[in-house]
Amino acid sequence: MTRIVANLLIVAALALQPSAASAQASQPAAAHDTLFQQIAAADSDFFDAYNNCQLSKMESYFTRDVEFYHDQTGLSHLAGVMGDLRKYICGKVHRDPVVGSFEVYPLKGYGAVSSGLHRFCDSRKYQTCVEGNSGVAKFVTLWRKQNGKWRMSRVISYDHVSSN
Repeated sequence: MTRIVANLLIVAALALQPSAASAQASQPAAAHDTLFQQIAAADSDFFDAYNNCQLSKMESYFTRDVEFYHDQTGLSHLAGVMGDLRKYICGKVHRDPVVGSFEVYPLKGYGAVSSGLHRFCDSRKYQTCVEGNSGVAKFVTLWRKQNGKWRMSRVISYDHVSSN
């Protein structure tokens, strides 16, 4: 009987301890909202340039030491990323984020991480990507603030699935 009471006390004590989720919730919401807005704006601006083949603007969103990991092509650095954008993306591929999938979290001492889903479609046929004319992929992006501007330092694009 004593062992049962002791176990119940341990369970009760653990239940009363603050969880990681509640500790995270205690962070100032405004700080997270501001970070989310900044990263979402940078992501949106980059992909506006992507969808309109503005290569120099796209390049300005990468750190000089960017590492881009793609499940189909492997690791690329800045020159390779820019070459691939020029050769395979400009005028050929359009990207739209999947609404409601974008998440942003601070990375203490570094910057931020974003993740979500996005759709890709043939821009020669479609102005926007929707289910049925596009493939969906997942992404994770590490963002670092340099000279007052958020830049992508590490990008992982994976789980590319074609809807066709």
